[in-house]
Amino acid sequence: MDNLNTENADPAEEMMNEQEADQNSFLKLLTPVQNYFATPIIIFANVAIFFLMVINGSDFLSPEAKDMIDWGANFRPMTINGQLWRLFTSCFLHIGVIHLVLNMYALITIGPILEPVMGSVRFILFYILAGIAGSATSFFWYESTVSAGASGAIFGMYGLFLVLLQAKLAGTENRKNLIASVLIFIAYNLFFGLKGGVDNAAHLGGLASGIVLGGIYFVSTKENLKNKFGMILQSISVILIFTYVAVVYSLLPADLSKYYAKMEEFTKIETEALVVYSLPQNTDKVTYVNEVKKGLALWDKAEKIVTEAYALDVPVKYTIKNDLLKEYVDVRKKSYEVILKALEENSAAYNQEVEFLNKRVAEAAKKLQEFK
Repeated sequence: MDNLNTENADPAEEMMNEQEADQNSFLKLLTPVQNYFATPIIIFANVAIFFLMVINGSDFLSPEAKDMIDWGANFRPMTINGQLWRLFTSCFLHIGVIHLVLNMYALITIGPILEPVMGSVRFILFYILAGIAGSATSFFWYESTVSAGASGAIFGMYGLFLVLLQAKLAGTENRKNLIASVLIFIAYNLFFGLKGGVDNAAHLGGLASGIVLGGIYFVSTKENLKNKFGMILQSISVILIFTYVAVVYSLLPADLSKYYAKMEEFTKIETEALVVYSLPQNTDKVTYVNEVKKGLALWDKAEKIVTEAYALDVPVKYTIKNDLLKEYVDVRKKSYEVILKALEENSAAYNQEVEFLNKRVAEAAKKLQEFK
């Protein structure tokens, strides 16, 4: 039998063997097996949804807000207006491939450690509950921010893991090192979120819910409770999170959902009224006149919506927005009235007035865009 001479081993071959071993280890992390199938499934779901978005025209690096909303992102004006399901769907959407990779890396770092300890079914349940809690916190905190991502759910898992480490239910061999790593991860990401453009509200909401869920899970593992009350305690987890969502919803001003509904109606009317500006240049005079008259009628409807919005129980800032909307509608109506006169009289005498009113319209529109 020949002896293997390790001293003369090919360095390139050794490197290839190491790379193959690393690749196999990584593939194992993505392979669903007994007691470890939730993490890979969650990763596949996030990646699949992201690529479906890209295939359907969403930008690979930086999707537009409209695309995110269309796919189910968390956006208070729509979430509060009968679309609470966005608190769930937004947990599986990502704002570009970098956002996706960072979140999936964080998940694959903790999933293989935490999931075998608590069980796959409980892992995916708590993951979803933490994600919903994070989305609800974001929905409460941000008035008009399009929010998406798995980070609320992932922070929840890190918060839960921290409780289990403290309770010595996980990572007993390297418990202190793991606690330090989790705390560093949480602190770094929260600090990074202070720079802006990061949904720290979802991070904090997910983290807090994860700690609570971890506490409930810890209690459910007690020998004297596990058999009799284990399932009841898990049910309490679901009830607690949905109670939190209900409380968050109730803390928002009473008529806020009605206000957003009116603003949605206003936008539709505005879009229809502005059709006149997209008519072909060769449009005949009769059609043009009819479209302007139709636009005037629509601006009357828009004015009525703004008037009704003043009567709603909403924060003071929305009253300020109503003032800006009223100014915008007033100047739009005046410009349409002057354009109609010019068309009916077939006169160029109104050109200067139309130009002046168009400038005022642009100014009013700019104020609305800048309003936050």
